[in-house]
Amino acid sequence: MDDRWFTFFYQYGIGSAIFCALMFLLLKTKAIKLKRTYDRRIFYLLIAGLVSFMFIHGTWSLIV
Repeated sequence: MDDRWFTFFYQYGIGSAIFCALMFLLLKTKAIKLKRTYDRRIFYLLIAGLVSFMFIHGTWSLIV
């Protein structure tokens, strides 16, 4: 496997695992409540931000 793809999968594999664990912790402790519109928007924006950054980073790795 090319070195840049190894680092990509390592970074987003470990990072996504930590991200998911922390999002689960936020939901479990009720620090964020999905019934509230503002909290739901923030929750989905965090997920969309991670996915979009992964997509942009992956696309950049393909181009360069």
